[in-house]
Amino acid sequence: MRILMGCLTAVVLIPLAGALWLFVPPIWEENARLDKFQGRVSAYPLPPRTQVSDSDAAIDRAPDANGDYCEYMVRLTLQTELSLADIRDYYNKADIAGVSNPAQIYAESPAGGSVVVEFSDIDSNPLDLRCT
Repeated sequence: MRILMGCLTAVVLIPLAGALWLFVPPIWEENARLDKFQGRVSAYPLPPRTQVSDSDAAIDRAPDANGDYCEYMVRLTLQTELSLADIRDYYNKADIAGVSNPAQIYAESPAGGSVVVEFSDIDSNPLDLRCT
């Protein structure tokens, strides 16, 4: 009985371990690329009279992209005395590298007086399951 259980365990665990070995390293690699991108965004000086109240970073399947493209997004929620136009002007002059291209920057002002600035980039990764 022990031999049978050992064989059944091996039959289940070996393919599972192989699948993990195939798909987990690309996820780790993309997470590291996102962390570096987030670090570049965080290192860029804030506009005057502005503080970060929240930040977030994520990887997801790129909208409107064909195939295996990942969208890398870093979002800053800012509390500021500046207008939305001033924040847009400030960040439109920024030269922040994305993951593989210059970061695309979008700013909006939701209700509540804060400004949300999103930095994004798109790149291909056929092995990251989040992007297929």
